[in-house]
Amino acid sequence: MQTFTNFRWNEAARLSRTRAGAESARASHGRTVRRARRSNARAAYGDIQEIWKARRKTIVFVTHNVREAACLGDRVLLFSPHPGRVQEEFTVNLPRPRDINSVDLAAYATRITKALKSIGQTEAVAAK
Repeated sequence: MQTFTNFRWNEAARLSRTRAGAESARASHGRTVRRARRSNARAAYGDIQEIWKARRKTIVFVTHNVREAACLGDRVLLFSPHPGRVQEEFTVNLPRPRDINSVDLAAYATRITKALKSIGQTEAVAAK
């Protein structure tokens, strides 16, 4: 099993700065800021994919953004709420580097979103 100690500190710092830039842009408002946020996000996805390509290590991301998951992951796992259990797994078979705005990636994100909504509806019915 690979551990975080195999990850170079400069790469971890780069990811941290990239994520912090994307997070700070999310907290702001306005057209110019939205443009900057999209630019930061694109840079973040590019940086993460570059690091993965160079190192070929397993990276685990936890996100609520389906398109982001499809862009960055080779596998996307959907979890049930309370208790969190894997409900469905998707394999993303797209070449790298991936463009978050590509039509093919949007198709994967749509399939994943439909499954996620289905899990949510099933949970709501079970709770009644």
